[in-house]
Amino acid sequence: MLLKPFIKPSAVACFSMLIGACGMGEVASPFGPGGQDSDGDGISDSMDPNPHFANPEDKNNVSNPKSGGDGRAQGLSFTCNESARAAKSLQRLTRVEYENTLRDVLRASTSEATASAVMDAIKASIATYPSDATDKSKPFSTMDQSVSDAHASALLRIGTEVGKALTSSQQRLDEVLQCSGSKSASSSASCVDGFITRFGKRALRHELNQAERDFYREVYASNSASIDAAGVADVIAVMLNAPTFFYRVELGKDAVSGRSDLFKLSDHEIATRLAYQFWQSAPDDELLAAADRGELSSDAGYQKQLDRVLSDPRAAAALERFTREWLTLDRIESLDKNARAQAFIAFAGDDMPTPSLKEEMIKEVTASMAYHAFTADDSVSDWL
Repeated sequence: MLLKPFIKPSAVACFSMLIGACGMGEVASPFGPGGQDSDGDGISDSMDPNPHFANPEDKNNVSNPKSGGDGRAQGLSFTCNESARAAKSLQRLTRVEYENTLRDVLRASTSEATASAVMDAIKASIATYPSDATDKSKPFSTMDQSVSDAHASALLRIGTEVGKALTSSQQRLDEVLQCSGSKSASSSASCVDGFITRFGKRALRHELNQAERDFYREVYASNSASIDAAGVADVIAVMLNAPTFFYRVELGKDAVSGRSDLFKLSDHEIATRLAYQFWQSAPDDELLAAADRGELSSDAGYQKQLDRVLSDPRAAAALERFTREWLTLDRIESLDKNARAQAFIAFAGDDMPTPSLKEEMIKEVTASMAYHAFTADDSVSDWL
């Protein structure tokens, strides 16, 4: 299991606690130190028939006086436990995270014009990537971890199209390889190796080890003195279908003293958590560079990057999405649905709801949350 890093209190504690559920630490069970409650259904893991899935029927299978009628704990307060074990070490990207990640990887690997053109060209294929299912018991899109044939088909289609698009002209190929003019087999090999290392680090969010580099070199499968565009396209397609692209994989780094089942996150894993927690996307160059230098393992280095991440406009977008899902704002019915009914028209008079009124009301709520989180330095209680 993995030890999650813990966000220290800061000027953005409101946002950190809301979107991060005690920052990046874990919410400890109200049943005490020995009563971990992984699925949050009010039943400790030791008593829960399904400890990692909130099943309403579980309450009928255990003797749990603290459970309410809906299977959840009643009247119990949760506390942050920064040394609690991680509930998951593998989580797939949501629809929003996937599209954001793909766009940011392209922007970091080629020109802005090419990245925008490629994203426009694959819009139809991105639309086939399944939306994340939410309901009353699982209101957040990150809670949908289902994987279907539709996911696999979309990933393959998009990866293949991106690979072909990035190699469709000599200009685009030069942009993505960053080593035009290779005249010999050795220089071409060096060019491809550099591309695999560089593109792989952005797409897979870590430094590739030798085995990974060898694997993608085999995918390229050419020893020609000239660059094989089709081979480069294959490498891109395979990387964009790799488990470490589609999933946020955490293997850990150093074992926690005295524990054989608990590991500290590596700096690159911390960078990935920060980026997806607050940007819904992959780490940028500065986060990756900080991870390369080992700065995210220190309190000072971590706080510096946390403050920078939260000052980025993408953090506000992540908070808005969190608020919309937390308060199920998008489930509000359209307010102008009766706008053609004569009785409603007579009742509304000059106050007839417009098609945009629902979204304007939602924006008022999310803007209020953003003000309290980023400007007023308030707590959640202040906002409520």
